[in-house]
Amino acid sequence: MLGKKGVYPGEVAYDRNCRDVGGGLTGCNAGIRTQEFGLVDFYYEHDMDAKPCLAPLRKWSWWSGETRHSSRESADCSK
Repeated sequence: MLGKKGVYPGEVAYDRNCRDVGGGLTGCNAGIRTQEFGLVDFYYEHDMDAKPCLAPLRKWSWWSGETRHSSRESADCSK
């Protein structure tokens, strides 16, 4: 069950289709490959100045349905 509480480490598979959604935010489609759930696809919005796009192959952890960046490196998500 995807909503199961816990910490699920994974690796960023992609971050793409990023578009300006207004209010200084960018909306992106991303995927994190986890051992427990396989590839988890999700949409998220972020402020590019404060938090860059997810960088492929970077380690991430998902806490109870929430993603948190574990690397300061950015990816080009303008494609």
